[in-house]
Amino acid sequence: MTRSNQMDEDADLTLASYIKKRRLELGLTVRDVAKAANMSASYVTRLEKGERKAVSQHIFRSLSHALQVDPEVLYAASGITAPHEMPGFIDYLRLKYEMDETQAADLSKFIDFYFRTHNIQERTTHQFLSDDRK
Repeated sequence: MTRSNQMDEDADLTLASYIKKRRLELGLTVRDVAKAANMSASYVTRLEKGERKAVSQHIFRSLSHALQVDPEVLYAASGITAPHEMPGFIDYLRLKYEMDETQAADLSKFIDFYFRTHNIQERTTHQFLSDDRK
């Protein structure tokens, strides 16, 4: 197996494990996710097992709706990072550190407090782009 194929496989497993983990966190069945995402339960099962290698933007968006996360979170889990669309900070930390809903909510409150206390503002996509061009 080439290094590229191994990286693709690792990315698929990461996406697969995230989909299943998030589904279970929400207390949903495969059929619940399939219905909410407007796809078959067998397709969701194949995604969770890492058996689907190519996933379209439409699938990412449908799944993100069903799993109640931003599509960028699923892109990040699959190893795809769009330069102008990054997952939210809390979503990123939940993915990286496998936090549950309560831990993520507590951290979110702390971060909001910290940002307010230190007057930290979120940058817009436009600000990102103009900074990158300097």
